[in-house]
Amino acid sequence: AGAAEPSEVSIRLTAVFGVTIPVIVRHGQTTARVSLSDLQWEMDPATRTPRALSLRIGRTGSRSVYGDVTVSLVTADGREQIIGSVNGIAVYTPNAYRRLEVPVQVPPGSLSRGARLRVTYRNGEDSGNRILAQVEVGVL
Repeated sequence: AGAAEPSEVSIRLTAVFGVTIPVIVRHGQTTARVSLSDLQWEMDPATRTPRALSLRIGRTGSRSVYGDVTVSLVTADGREQIIGSVNGIAVYTPNAYRRLEVPVQVPPGSLSRGARLRVTYRNGEDSGNRILAQVEVGVL
């Protein structure tokens, strides 16, 4: 606001704004293979119910992958219910994998015998909504 007296200290802050736009360049034929593994429930200690599902998304090949993860519960009679999802998950080169924790809301009593867990990783709707990887396991 003004000049400081010789015995005073003054501070002047100047805001500097910038924008970063990521750019991915693909040259020639590129490939990517994706796998889902290491599925494990993360339990809420207070209620002893699943609060999240942790997993590993593996990537091999010459390109990055980007998409959405959906966790579904498939009952013994074949009904499927989405219990969690996370959008916009990327595994960029040169990384071989990414750990992910998907928050879930599991209906009480639904983790019964014969139920299965289906985890799907698909690229976004603007890229054809194609399944990149899917795994189905018995309830953990």
